[in-house]
Amino acid sequence: MPKITSSSRSAMESLDRIAKDEKYHGKTRQFAADILEKYKNIKKDSKIEKLVEIVQNIYKEDKNSKILIYTRHPTTLNYIVEKLAPFNLKIVEFIGGLEREEKTARIKEFKESADILISTDTGSEGLNFQFCANLINYDLPWNPMSVEKRIGRLDRIGQKKDINIYSLATKDTMEEHVVDLIINKMCCIG
Repeated sequence: MPKITSSSRSAMESLDRIAKDEKYHGKTRQFAADILEKYKNIKKDSKIEKLVEIVQNIYKEDKNSKILIYTRHPTTLNYIVEKLAPFNLKIVEFIGGLEREEKTARIKEFKESADILISTDTGSEGLNFQFCANLINYDLPWNPMSVEKRIGRLDRIGQKKDINIYSLATKDTMEEHVVDLIINKMCCIG
């Protein structure tokens, strides 16, 4: 379920896999195929449009800002990179499977010359990004402690700015409900 709510691209990939996989009942495969066809006809992706708007507003306010964007799925990461490409921003991708040296090089590149680091949850533990003050949760893990870990990457000793945190969810979906629950739990944890 979280992969389907991650992004339209991720949802389409999941539905396509279900529609083609013989392990699923025929009705389930047909149901997935029907939803996939409807997805293909959608012309507007309000979630990615909101992300682009947030990124543009951050850079209007401060052209030297750094932005850390988290997503849970590599498919969504690639989708975000594709949608931000026209804005000529230097983007670093941080995904699972990178060797330690490559991780270090990408973090250094983000700190010294890149505008945006887009990361899967691989980059949500043990890393220090106190030189960045903008965090966008394109999709949220369904565990409040995992969200806290993401925030903790910026909220480190040496952080000199107020941190701006944006969490996106599609309105009137299960994703919105989960985000609401997470935010309420985080507010109430003492």
